[in-house]
Amino acid sequence: MLNIKFYLYAAAKRLGFLILAAVLGLCLLLAVYLLPTDAMMQNASDSSVILSEEGFFPVKWGEEIGSKLDNFTDALMIQNAIAPSTDNVLKDTVSVNHLQYGDSMAPVDDLHSQVSKQAGGSLHEYMRYWHGYLLFLKPLLLITGYNGIRILNGILQIFLILLVIFLMKKRGLTAYILPFLFSWLAIAPWALPYSMQLSTMYYIAMAGSAVLLGFYPFLRRHIFLYFMLLGILTSYFDYLTWPLISFGLPLLFVLLLERQKETFLLKRTLIRMIGLGFNWGLGYGGMWLLKWIISELTLHSGAISQAIGAAFYRSSTDSEGAGVTITAVLTWIENIKRVFNPAFLVGIVLFLILLAIDLIRQIRSGSSRLRITPAVPFLLTALLPAAWYAVIKNHSFVHPYLTYRILWISIFAGMCMVRELYYDHSISDNRNISKER
Repeated sequence: MLNIKFYLYAAAKRLGFLILAAVLGLCLLLAVYLLPTDAMMQNASDSSVILSEEGFFPVKWGEEIGSKLDNFTDALMIQNAIAPSTDNVLKDTVSVNHLQYGDSMAPVDDLHSQVSKQAGGSLHEYMRYWHGYLLFLKPLLLITGYNGIRILNGILQIFLILLVIFLMKKRGLTAYILPFLFSWLAIAPWALPYSMQLSTMYYIAMAGSAVLLGFYPFLRRHIFLYFMLLGILTSYFDYLTWPLISFGLPLLFVLLLERQKETFLLKRTLIRMIGLGFNWGLGYGGMWLLKWIISELTLHSGAISQAIGAAFYRSSTDSEGAGVTITAVLTWIENIKRVFNPAFLVGIVLFLILLAIDLIRQIRSGSSRLRITPAVPFLLTALLPAAWYAVIKNHSFVHPYLTYRILWISIFAGMCMVRELYYDHSISDNRNISKER
């Protein structure tokens, strides 16, 4: 029999969590909107020079299409950060204005016009997103420009990958470090530091995974709320790039940690996966909805209807002038062809070689046998990007240089699945879990 009081309490707690997150998020943005934009103009001007030289969507590594940058959106983000203020800081914070010169958006050119103090620009709103990245971008523009931000990105992103590797070893996941690194190569990580737009979800997914690995004994008792928090942070900071990674990557670490912690039960694992997905989606969708409500109450400009219209459009089969009707097959092709960069292909070959060596060792030890059931959760996780592409059709087809990176989930999950098919946890040296557990 259902415990009604329990579910009502759980629902109330999550609603309160969402409202608290929205209030805190709005207050933090209000604080950075009090920073003087005039002091940011010189660094914005220096940034404009770099962006103008490179163009809207440069590819810095020859014909490597998976390394395509998004200077278009980076320029818009800087424009949002330095937009001229009005006499109402709350409306500025909620509407997130930028100057536009001409009839259509051309942020790289518009940024150049703005920092050159050209006349004729008009304010345009971009209110359906939270634009949480402004918490960092506005203060950064007070002290450095685009080149400095790229250097900082590189340092932080190298630190995060090393931190996750260290924590994987600490939690007894040494056997999965190389598969994790090989799959990481699929997202062209060398391109990420050059783009603020591409980096946002990397930070959320990697920092979220690091916190999960570092504090799992505590977070295990609050794991559903933690995944809800990851969804909230994704909605708050992301510009709709590759958001699913903040669910899929931490989910894989939960599966690996639980796999070594307890006797495997498929039903219990699937129920936990559904619960984690529901809470992540609740945080992600709920935070979006609260932004639309705040925008409607503040601006009275049809924010909710505009946002719902945009959501339906991003799920449509409109290819935006490509002359085709979007299908699941076309979307898959557009995304998956960006994965196979030379570094990742080398990683795949090395993975297969190491897999063969490990399998031979298992056979010689007499412990090798096929274990299908423990591999099922990893198979289902690997299918998450396919489900995303099927629902968010327009966005996944039109912006594959962003969305292909959620295939990191499929690749890492697939490598984990292959190991689970034959890996005997009972004799593994990797069960030497740290004492913190």
